[in-house]
Amino acid sequence: MKLQHYPDTDSLHFDLSSAPRVDSRQISEDLVADCDENSRIVGLDLQHASFQMDLTTVQPGHLPLSA
Repeated sequence: MKLQHYPDTDSLHFDLSSAPRVDSRQISEDLVADCDENSRIVGLDLQHASFQMDLTTVQPGHLPLSA
């Protein structure tokens, strides 16, 4: 997963998969889901991110990472 903040649009994008996006669906006013050809969510885009959360405190939690 990749996490990217775009300051010019104040959006926070979560890349959940490397699959290409073929569609986007508005989930709520500030949340858009990117879907692949099988309608699986491959990314999330949070609009107005700095108003939604304190971006300076973003940190990973417990993740099952392999060495």
